[in-house]
Amino acid sequence: MTLPPRPSSICPACWKGPFAAQLGLLAEPLIFSHWDRRGRAGVYERTGGYTYTISPAALLFRAAVGCKWCLFLVERFRYVNELLEKSEDRWWPSRRVLCIRIGRKEAEWMLRVVVDDVEISGKIYTVATTPDDPGARYILQRARVIDVGSQRTLQMAKACIEQCAHEHERCKAMASERSLHAMQDPDKAHIAITHPGALVDPRSTSHEDISGHSSDYARPAPTRLIDCRNPNRPRIILTNGRPYVYVALSYVWGKDRPHRTTKKNLSTYMKYINPTAFSRTIRDAVYVTNKLGIGFLWTDSLCIIQDSPEDKHRELLSMRDVYRHAYLTIDAASAAKASEGFLQDRPPLDPDLVFPFICPRGAASQLPERGSLYLYYYAHSDIKTGNRGNFRTGERAWCLQETMLSTRCLVFTDSTVQVRCQTTTQNVDGVDHDPRGDVPRLPDAIFHHARPMTRYSAGWISIREAWHKIVKDYSSRRLSYRSDKLVACAGLVEMFAPVIGSVYVAGCWSDDFLLHDLLWYVSDRTSTRPTGYLAPSWSWASLEQADLGPFPDLSARTRAMVAVVRCTTTAQDDAFPHGPVTGGKLMLRAHLCRCRLKRGREGQKSEVLLGTESTQVQVLSYLDSDDDTFKKDLWAVPLQLVLNHHDDGDEFKGILLVPCCSHDVSKSLKEGNQTLKTFRRVGYFESRSAYDLQELGWDGEWSLETATELVIV
Repeated sequence: MTLPPRPSSICPACWKGPFAAQLGLLAEPLIFSHWDRRGRAGVYERTGGYTYTISPAALLFRAAVGCKWCLFLVERFRYVNELLEKSEDRWWPSRRVLCIRIGRKEAEWMLRVVVDDVEISGKIYTVATTPDDPGARYILQRARVIDVGSQRTLQMAKACIEQCAHEHERCKAMASERSLHAMQDPDKAHIAITHPGALVDPRSTSHEDISGHSSDYARPAPTRLIDCRNPNRPRIILTNGRPYVYVALSYVWGKDRPHRTTKKNLSTYMKYINPTAFSRTIRDAVYVTNKLGIGFLWTDSLCIIQDSPEDKHRELLSMRDVYRHAYLTIDAASAAKASEGFLQDRPPLDPDLVFPFICPRGAASQLPERGSLYLYYYAHSDIKTGNRGNFRTGERAWCLQETMLSTRCLVFTDSTVQVRCQTTTQNVDGVDHDPRGDVPRLPDAIFHHARPMTRYSAGWISIREAWHKIVKDYSSRRLSYRSDKLVACAGLVEMFAPVIGSVYVAGCWSDDFLLHDLLWYVSDRTSTRPTGYLAPSWSWASLEQADLGPFPDLSARTRAMVAVVRCTTTAQDDAFPHGPVTGGKLMLRAHLCRCRLKRGREGQKSEVLLGTESTQVQVLSYLDSDDDTFKKDLWAVPLQLVLNHHDDGDEFKGILLVPCCSHDVSKSLKEGNQTLKTFRRVGYFESRSAYDLQELGWDGEWSLETATELVIV
């Protein structure tokens, strides 16, 4: 085979061998077999890719004289040996011959190196090329797009959006109210999902077409929308209860407030809005909406009358439906404030390595073309666009439900553009996406059940676990207004409530798993107590912003150490039962245990000493806030016994309390005073060992006959 001229960076043997074979990337894919005995390395079947042999001495020599490929392999092997420096696996220099197989696994564009059927672990590289490279016909992955607002990029985005709308059954179920009801109602389970594009083209700018009641794309619309069909003359329209195909915008306002609709300018804006008055983010959203062929946009600053409390309240009650019914949500994830916009070209990402690529030979008389192959180290590359560091909206509490409730989102990250839907997340340029760090999706049961699920069933437990994941994510996000703590997640609550079938109480669910909801803890102790009231102290919502640790395992065998008498909250507005509260009480029959805080050194966890002076047990504790560090009158209430935890015996978990008034709790307990005692939660604790139960005398039959009735507010 005649090859194109060899570059000086590749030795003759490698040019005629692995490079003439396109590094095995176009051959049959490598087939993973199993992990080795220690679970360290992947073992592959002896098929697929390209195989050649070389001695370690020859490999080292070629690398020393300047072969870029041989040097790449040597560095890979040395990297592995550094990881295994203290083990007996430093094998490769002593081998007489190395059998090297290179290629990729099916459905991915990552270069794999296998030696003697075992993959060389360590650095993984994703493979790509540019659209205009001769090798682009064969290497299907591209270097990420940086011109995120170009016509080319938006056309790629449009293709991904239409693929989702036509092919993703889960997304079609979310988008189609009729189909969703059919899935929820067993008597209508035979009704097929109508093809979304069968009756209407969402690109149509005809008002009659896109608002037609027969369209499966048209959904119940918010009160107002921005008409973007002529982007130079946008205006606000009233929907009057008719369905529309529209786009919603999810973005961060920031300290600079975007231009807003008020009572005074509403009538003017219904005729014409000067686009120069828009913040840059909204201007970009109007442009994208128009280029995607969708005529209408919803954004809170313009579609809600900002100086009208009545209008705000009315629109707030339907916030869930705004995003749930949108054909698409634009997520301006890269913009830290409304004035920044999100269509700026992204900074280019230089490849970690560049190798020549010999294209397969065309006609017999033609010399094979030579292209370029770009290798991006997995930890550096654009495939890691799922992490929250690329999402300014990932730091904002409101944006969590806006993302989760949307059928699909067009996400403008710091580095590229993605389409995230209820089925998958994909970069519009085809670059592999790393799902780690993705916003959680609504669980499947949400789509299949209109009535409460059977308690303790696998599906019901999965719903409760999904709620805990949402709470953990939501709690770490910021709010511009503290009073929105229970408001900005109310739309998600409304989705979960019919399936869970329990009374919702300020972020928790009042059922047999309430104790699991109460056993939250702050993992980094950087939160502070808000100056105003947000929620009862027993709820995670009582803290302004906090990184919560994992909730208890719902599948573990547990036994309650308290009896829940009642758990209630008082809604600020009876018409908004899942919204803010003005108060809440948790009444328990429980055993109170006096305890003392033992503060750890800087950077260490605090510990709590439970019991009397003669019998004290040291347990691990997590205070809810730094403000609570110096509380002296501290009490512990064990809530839950975890049976046979990790086969090490039973362990217990509970919460730390302080009295709400100055009454002497110890004296009241000794005198048998039955006056109801009121406390406030300040932390969480868990035992270190099963022996703690024995030391405290709690390992026998746990009885609540002598328990104290108390209230936590």
